Amino acid sequence: MRAIELSRVGFLIPSVLLATVGCADFAEAPSSSGPTFYQPSVAPTASILFPAVGDSLTAGETVEVVAMAADADGERADLTAAWFVGDTTICEGITPDEHGRIVCVYTPAEGEGELTLRVEDADGKVTEVTTKISVETGVAPTISMSGPSTQNNYTDYATEFTGQIAGAGMLTLSFTSNQDGAEVFDIEVAKDGSFVASAMLSEGDHVITAFVESDNGTSSIQGTTVYVGGPNTAPDCTILTPADGEAVRTGTFSSMTAEVADADEEPGALRVMWSSSVDGYLGEGQLDPASGLASMDTVLSAGTHEIKVLVYDEVGAGCEDTVKHVVGAPADLVVSGPNALIDQGDEAEFEASFEGANGERVTWSVDGRSLGTSRLNEAGISTFTTAALPSGTSTVTAQLLDVAGWTISGEVEVVVNGRPSKPVLSGGGSVASNIPLTTSFLRRSIDPEGAEVSYQYSWSINGVAAPAYSRAFLPAFETAVGDEVTVRVVGNDGRIDSTPVEVAFEVVNSAPTVDSVTIYPSTPSSADTVLCMASASDADDHAVTMFYSWMADGAVVATGEVLPAGMVRGGQHLECRVEASDGLDTAVASTSPLAVLRSAPTIDSLAFDALVATTDTVLGALYNTADLDMDLVQVEYAWTVNGASAGNAMKLDGADWFDVGDTVQLTVTPVDSHHRGNPATVSIVIGDSAPEAPVLDFERAVSREGDDLVCTIDTPAEDPDGDAVTYTFSWARNGRIWDGASVDTYEAGDTIEGAEVVEGDEWTCIVEASAGDAVAVDAVAREIERPLIEAVVEYTMADLEGAEDTCSGAEAVADGSLVDAESGVAYVAVPIIDLPAGSIFEMDVTVEAAACNAAEGASGTFTWAVADPGRTQYPAVGQASLAAPGDCTCPDSGEVLEMTAEVDGSIASDLHEIILGIDADSFSLIEDADGTVITVSYWY
Repeated sequence: MRAIELSRVGFLIPSVLLATVGCADFAEAPSSSGPTFYQPSVAPTASILFPAVGDSLTAGETVEVVAMAADADGERADLTAAWFVGDTTICEGITPDEHGRIVCVYTPAEGEGELTLRVEDADGKVTEVTTKISVETGVAPTISMSGPSTQNNYTDYATEFTGQIAGAGMLTLSFTSNQDGAEVFDIEVAKDGSFVASAMLSEGDHVITAFVESDNGTSSIQGTTVYVGGPNTAPDCTILTPADGEAVRTGTFSSMTAEVADADEEPGALRVMWSSSVDGYLGEGQLDPASGLASMDTVLSAGTHEIKVLVYDEVGAGCEDTVKHVVGAPADLVVSGPNALIDQGDEAEFEASFEGANGERVTWSVDGRSLGTSRLNEAGISTFTTAALPSGTSTVTAQLLDVAGWTISGEVEVVVNGRPSKPVLSGGGSVASNIPLTTSFLRRSIDPEGAEVSYQYSWSINGVAAPAYSRAFLPAFETAVGDEVTVRVVGNDGRIDSTPVEVAFEVVNSAPTVDSVTIYPSTPSSADTVLCMASASDADDHAVTMFYSWMADGAVVATGEVLPAGMVRGGQHLECRVEASDGLDTAVASTSPLAVLRSAPTIDSLAFDALVATTDTVLGALYNTADLDMDLVQVEYAWTVNGASAGNAMKLDGADWFDVGDTVQLTVTPVDSHHRGNPATVSIVIGDSAPEAPVLDFERAVSREGDDLVCTIDTPAEDPDGDAVTYTFSWARNGRIWDGASVDTYEAGDTIEGAEVVEGDEWTCIVEASAGDAVAVDAVAREIERPLIEAVVEYTMADLEGAEDTCSGAEAVADGSLVDAESGVAYVAVPIIDLPAGSIFEMDVTVEAAACNAAEGASGTFTWAVADPGRTQYPAVGQASLAAPGDCTCPDSGEVLEMTAEVDGSIASDLHEIILGIDADSFSLIEDADGTVITVSYWY
């Protein structure tokens, strides 16, 4: 037990202490004198009677938990109690009974282990007591469920599930669908545990779950799946027989058939029932489950029946169809017709009479083939006329449907003389104008009765009768080209004609005839011109035009009477094909194929491969050969020099065979595998050799505006004949010959003065090298760049790297502290100013330098260079001589040196430097009056 306040004992509590604990509102003291005592409020007391500590409960079984409570300073009726399992309230607002008992009814769940009672009195004082309990698992209920009994399920019919539940305690059954939830189910459970659950489910697949739960906390679950289609479709049913109003005689079977179907299931699942308004229920009959044909044969009572078919599906939806059906005995229909023989195609009259007529329609037929209809008049008589009777003896039938629904018929025999069959003739079509027109029988007319058949012929030309001719023959002289002729033939058996037959002719032109075709020469070669000669005639005396075509191996290669030479190869088979036309028709004839003879190859053109030949020329031949037979052609060479043989090689080298002024002749002969052709000859006179052209360049790598433009000969011209070579310079500016002045630098006219040189112009230097009568020409072009900009930089001693002043005079700088690793020469360095990379093209360096030797004097070599950052590459290097007096250690009298470096944009100015040194013992750079040691002009 946990107490919230002290137990009930009287204490005298100082006011200061009361203030500290916050108990400030006490009852006022009585007016009588004497000390005042405070009676404190105490919490109620409580104890749990059941379950006791360690008791075991069963999950799902309802129990009563019992406790006792009291309040020392209050009434039990003022207490309020609540029960908890863990943090969950299971009972609250309980007032103890007159004995102080506090009871709570609840169903424990498996695993619960701590039960707490909380009691509060009217003063707000609270007591809580707790006991440990264990909850054992109960026995789970059971469930068995069956799915819907119908094969199909529909959204407009409830789907039912049946089954049984069993188990201890109070059982609760619920259903749910994964699609529609639990609310759609109506569940009925009987006392024996059997149940029916039904729901109007939506269309689709459903997972149905049944859940049974006991009040002991146990449960079971069972599931099934079911497919629900759309709304149910009622069956369709149609009575096929008897037809509505159809009648049968009394005592005969009535055959009843109906077609049944259901969109939701096979016909075999349907129930079919037949009934009669006179005889009542007739039965279910037979049903073909595959086709849905329902049938029933039965003998019905006399009278007018309403036959009904009823069809139901598995959920009770149905359809019905009815027809009227008469069972009884009808009146007779009397039919009469012609007694004498009639001819086929003639009209025959028939009569039908019927008692009790009411304007019924009579249907007439002959041997089952319909002829037409008529109607009964008021006297019950109907007449019918027809010309459509077949030959021979036939039965004509009249039939009607009376008002009672009876189908009544009568018949009569008639004999018809048959028409002879239609004959079948040959002939017709297009016939030449010189040929008589005839026709003959492919099949003669046949008389059905076997009588002899005679024939009549009628000819017409262009629609006009030709009565003079009544046989199967029309002479050719009666017709002309273009006429349309018809013969009409009819057979007759002595009474009637057959169906006539006509044969049509078209008189057409007679084609000409090719009488002869020959070619000349009769044994041509591929090099021959061949002539085709032909003659033709025309039976219609029309003018005949001849068309010629030449064929080689079956393919047309030319047209016309003449075949040019070379059109056909040797070995091919040649034909001349002639078409003779009279303007309307054409006749064709050909010569027999003959083999064409081969011909010799030819040289079509021949020339030397050089237009001009000199002593260093190697002569060869340029030629074209032809072989009409497409054979491989080879050539034979024969050379002469001044009439003397020079061999048979393909080439003739001037260095070995001829001199200036010699006449060289070449004869070429074509040869194939069958013939040698006629040779061809060319000749040439050897001339003077031209010198080799000189190789030109410009003196400066880059030419700029204002600079003299000097053209130089890098490689002189040489003459193979050893003649002296002279040069002639000329110039062109921007593609036009320069007629202005030029000056002489190394050769006459090799320079254009800077005043003419402008940025953007293109100058071309042209040099003619002449040797004897021969000339060689070379040219070189240069585009003029912008003029360089000068930047002058004056370097002082402070700008130098490696300078150490070891002399007494301030004007001298002794050997530098930088020493070349290979030569041992000391040097100083000065950085190049920072200009854009590749922009420096020239540097002019001016410096006053002095040198001396400690021993004997000598002439020193002052060296300067532009060096890369590692001082391993030197884009520009120069040297100058500088006197180095002896017996000297501090040179102080110098010589001004001017040096130029053309670097043409090849350096990175911010990384390169200028270095200076001399191969003397000491050297100095002398300051001028302004302290300048080195002056550099940068051209960029």
